[in-house]
Amino acid sequence: MQEAPAAPRTIADLSDPQLVHLLRAGLISPHRLEADLHNPTRAVAVRRAFVADALARSPAAQRVVTAQGASSAMAHLPSSAAAFDVDGFYKGILNTNCEAVIG
Repeated sequence: MQEAPAAPRTIADLSDPQLVHLLRAGLISPHRLEADLHNPTRAVAVRRAFVADALARSPAAQRVVTAQGASSAMAHLPSSAAAFDVDGFYKGILNTNCEAVIG
């Protein structure tokens, strides 16, 4: 008999899709991701996925972009190491007036 996988012990142990689900349900705050995950770069990636998900789920009459365009819109905001020193930047803005960074 195969043993069941261990339950996550902290929020940081959850997968990114699980975190997006918790954000969508209002069980965790997008503003606290850096503190909860202890990883500013991952916090930005999860928050971007959450924003793209929210854009895709918004009612069609209220959408600024299509569901397919939501991911595309987020993809055009720089957030990767190819664009700049990601870790240095995100760590540098912690505890400043930058809130809910997505790129």
